[in-house]
Amino acid sequence: MPSTVSDSASGSRAGPGRQSENAPGPDSPGTPDGPPPWTAGGAATTTAQPPAPPRPAASRRPANANGHFSEPARERPGIAMCRATALVARTLDEVLSGHRLTVTQRLALKMLNDVGPCSQQELSAQLHIDRRVMVGCIDGLEDCGLVRRERHPRNRRAHAVMPTPEAGPASAATEGGVPRPLDRAFGALTAAERRTLTRLVGEILGMG
Repeated sequence: MPSTVSDSASGSRAGPGRQSENAPGPDSPGTPDGPPPWTAGGAATTTAQPPAPPRPAASRRPANANGHFSEPARERPGIAMCRATALVARTLDEVLSGHRLTVTQRLALKMLNDVGPCSQQELSAQLHIDRRVMVGCIDGLEDCGLVRRERHPRNRRAHAVMPTPEAGPASAATEGGVPRPLDRAFGALTAAERRTLTRLVGEILGMG
């Protein structure tokens, strides 16, 4: 009597319509869809991960037409004064560019015409301008023939800056073009506010 081979002995044999116990089923980890995630205990987990919450849109501060320092300028008088000074200096530079003078040179000429010969140190102290800047300022005025350096009449060890005859007309020529641009620069202030500003600045500079 021929012996029969059992399914257990043949291992992978299966008859038609039968599926071997070892063949991968549709839900087994060997499907083409890839292995499912496994937990630490070895069992497949079917819990779906919740979708990531949408990222909030980045907040943007509105663009400020007055620049970065507009807010600090309202809170810190030093920043406000620096910005106002720069505004006035730019306005005067535009006026004086046609006369080949800088703001510092115009101030020095005006003081020399008003009070007479002064030393560079006196000009620096009265106009609150750095001495090194004043040296360059006087050098430029001397090159233009508007001032000359001579022995100080009251201090023979020092030199005085003296205006030449051409200094007066040169300074006067700049006066007519200055008021209107300055009116635009201070246009946000009333006449009373301008007087108050002048008084306050004078107190800051020790002229009150």
